[in-house]
Amino acid sequence: MSVYDSKKQVTAQNMDKSLVPEVPFNCKLKEGRDVVMDWVVRTELTEEQKEEMLGVFNSMVEDGRSWPFEESFDWEAFEGYFLSHAAFALRTTDTGALVSLFYIRPNFPGRCSHVCNGGFITSASYRRQGAARIMGNLYMKAAPLLGYKSSCFNLVFASNPARKLWEDLGFERVGVIKNAGRLKGDEGLTDAYIMTYEF
Repeated sequence: MSVYDSKKQVTAQNMDKSLVPEVPFNCKLKEGRDVVMDWVVRTELTEEQKEEMLGVFNSMVEDGRSWPFEESFDWEAFEGYFLSHAAFALRTTDTGALVSLFYIRPNFPGRCSHVCNGGFITSASYRRQGAARIMGNLYMKAAPLLGYKSSCFNLVFASNPARKLWEDLGFERVGVIKNAGRLKGDEGLTDAYIMTYEF
């Protein structure tokens, strides 16, 4: 079953984990910390894990540097937005602390839902430790296994360091949205790139 099957959309509730057989897997952060990447199953999350995920996401929103949102989410809004389709979490193996989290979902509905999008967040305590590349590498492997044919990132702000990672992974800039964002710390308005990749 493909992720864009018009009769049965693959969502967090009916996801077939065998589509991405390498998950879960163990790896290390740059400083040597052992971590494990696994699926996020909404029905199996503890209240502590929910609070942790929501806190990391709202911290990124508050940073005002990489997401367009200005208001914090509650759990219901976060769950509907971030965990509606395939989602993966990177956690420390010793304490289970959340390192990073990302989703893969359709970027458009219906006839264009074979084009996916991803959203990526990393806890402030674990930034610049290689978590983004771990997530990026899995995104590139998992998205086509889930049935997607291409990927489109709609708003990659010019000042976002993650832009270099996506270029390294083969994404192309196909457009520029001039003056797209009012980002914290940037003087004036910041341009954003539209970046795509064909699987």
